[in-house]
Amino acid sequence: MDWNALLLLLLAALGYLYRSEWERRQAVERQLSDRKYEVYVTLMNTYFDVMKAGRTNTPLDQEDLIDRMNTLAKELILYGSDEVYKEYLKWTETGRGGSVSINQFGKVVAAIRKDMNPKTKVTYEEVLRLFINDYDDAKGKGLLEGLPLTAVEETKTGNKLP
Repeated sequence: MDWNALLLLLLAALGYLYRSEWERRQAVERQLSDRKYEVYVTLMNTYFDVMKAGRTNTPLDQEDLIDRMNTLAKELILYGSDEVYKEYLKWTETGRGGSVSINQFGKVVAAIRKDMNPKTKVTYEEVLRLFINDYDDAKGKGLLEGLPLTAVEETKTGNKLP
């Protein structure tokens, strides 16, 4: 038996196995990236639905919103990057604490951008400038960090809450 031919055959087989494994891993990474993108879009859509309801004084189905947020949390645990998940967790914790942090939401969106495009240089403040007409004024008045939910409701409706 010719050892050169056997060695060549062995190298060809190893090359084929390596390429097959590499292609399989690439396919898995693409699937995870696609799923992650879907989760991030769902998060943004949920946020915009809440913002639109607030601007138009349209009541939201609270059960539906809770279900959507629970599904988002589950999917972020599975598919979101560590940074996105941690920023999202901080954002939801401020809500559970009875306040709204627009800054923290901006950090969630900036983390999503960084996860989807690691070369991005967009900061959370630049993200918020897209959502807030007079960002500097709102920042100066302290309206971006830890605003109590009661104050948000008063601002939206013009009514004091009990």
